[in-house]
Amino acid sequence: MVRLNLMKEFKFITMRLTLVIFSLLFWTGLMAQPGEMSLSDAIEIALNNNIRLQRENNTLLQNQASFQAAKLNIAPNISAQANAGSQTGNSFNQQEGQVVNGTINFVSASIGANMPIFNGFANTNQVRSNRALFQSQEFNVQRTEQEIISQVAAQFLQTLLSQELLTIERENLELQNTNLRMIENEVLLGAKAEVDKFNQISIVKTAELNVFRAEVALRNDKTTLAQILQMDPTLEFKLISPEFTTHLSEEELNELDPDQHQRKDLTSMQMLEESGRFQMMVTRSNFMPTIDAFANYGSRYNQVVGFQSRPFDQQFFTDNTYINYGLALNIPIFSGLQSRSQYIRDKITYENAVLDRKELELTVKSDIQRAILNYRDAIKNLEFARAAMEAARESFELNKESFELGLTSLVDFSQSNRDYFQAKSDMIQAELTLTFQDILLKDALGTLSGDDIVR
Repeated sequence: MVRLNLMKEFKFITMRLTLVIFSLLFWTGLMAQPGEMSLSDAIEIALNNNIRLQRENNTLLQNQASFQAAKLNIAPNISAQANAGSQTGNSFNQQEGQVVNGTINFVSASIGANMPIFNGFANTNQVRSNRALFQSQEFNVQRTEQEIISQVAAQFLQTLLSQELLTIERENLELQNTNLRMIENEVLLGAKAEVDKFNQISIVKTAELNVFRAEVALRNDKTTLAQILQMDPTLEFKLISPEFTTHLSEEELNELDPDQHQRKDLTSMQMLEESGRFQMMVTRSNFMPTIDAFANYGSRYNQVVGFQSRPFDQQFFTDNTYINYGLALNIPIFSGLQSRSQYIRDKITYENAVLDRKELELTVKSDIQRAILNYRDAIKNLEFARAAMEAARESFELNKESFELGLTSLVDFSQSNRDYFQAKSDMIQAELTLTFQDILLKDALGTLSGDDIVR
């Protein structure tokens, strides 16, 4: 009886464990299903994970701290000191007014302030230099975000194209298998020659190879996209095709002015040039005299071991207090040409920044001009691709009907089939190319942002 109860309990526990394992496998299977990813999702992931952008943000925080420190450096420097100790040997004792040989215990404290009155406007120019450097990095971060968006969009659309091409190849394979079954039936009925069946089998094998190659291309593009997004390349995801927004017309393209742009990298370079100019002025101030104001207040307590000393309160708060203040003049005469050497280095840095800015101005204009031309080409290409696909579709439908009636050879029908699916591929590629050219144009103009991406 006991053994029977144990067997029943064991079966019950086994059944519960089976249910638990089945549930875990079921939910794991659900979680393993490939998720969907839109272009805006990919951009958001990239902006959150991109290491280059994180480094640029870290540099921005560093420049911000330097800018704040430069502003506060104009204010007085205030410091406090305190000492306590013991000295043995000959020393001057303020309590006795003479040199005493013995041990003296002492406590001292002071507070002082130092403020530059004139230093060749070094502090003011340093604030301007650090502010321009901070603003330059702000624009650099914004430009980095735009470059990341453009890079992600390019790879996303390439991956999406591979995904759509795979769908087309699978549709073609399904159609060829349907044609093969139809030809096999007609061969059995004597309506078709057997050679048509073997020719169709060859076409099916070619379609299977194209599907396999399209799957490999899609896997490679997904791996590259995952690498850009800093994601695990083994994760499965399906891309969502973006909605095709209304694109610019020819008149709107003609109205675009390459000089009217908002390129953050050029603005960043201009601010970097300004920072270099002010930094050169900071170094030049090292050749000028400086005037500083100072003030100090403090006191001291002394106790000679073996002698009667006045109380701590009387010494520290009344008798031994002191205050001094005044102005300090410093005239640089010779410093081993260190100031001159630093000034030359800063001057060359500034002149190089001017050259870099001029070169970037030409690059920006070239980028905009090239983006406008490519945009026009993409519009014309899409118009041609749509017309070509419509013509190929009509030709395919007519050849299919003629082939089913026995009026067209298998060779002509297969050729019209290839032309039709190639036209579909070309049209999808033309649509994605125009979408990407729209992103590239905004990137060249410096107006690209995550809000421009349609979910």
